[in-house]
Amino acid sequence: FTDNDICEICADEARRQNVLMVVQMPADVDSMEQARCHDGVYFVLMGQVNPAQDMDLSAIALDKLVKRLEESNIEEIILATNFTAEGDATAYVLSELLKNQPYKLSRLSKGMPLGGEIEYIDAGTLAQAVYHRNHLK
Repeated sequence: FTDNDICEICADEARRQNVLMVVQMPADVDSMEQARCHDGVYFVLMGQVNPAQDMDLSAIALDKLVKRLEESNIEEIILATNFTAEGDATAYVLSELLKNQPYKLSRLSKGMPLGGEIEYIDAGTLAQAVYHRNHLK
């Protein structure tokens, strides 16, 4: 790809061109497509922020993301970074940079796996499930 190329998925006019999912690596796009849970377009950061290894904003394609946002009609951005320290740092940095922009901004939720039984869930995952619970009313 050159800087101006977009992938076949994002070029598909049948996809919602106003919903952008930001992922860390190309394999993440493959996983989302296999799950058939996103009908919008993607942006691949090609890395992550990792302060412990001196990987700051220059470790991700932030300039290309800004250009993509400027040249599109994006209304919603979904941050789909990994739930690791580095993925959390990357999501935090992006959310801070985008918080005063006119986009609806969200991040994938954390919690229990589908079909998981509470007694077998580790304490950290269970705590995240409670913290990020969905309110029904």
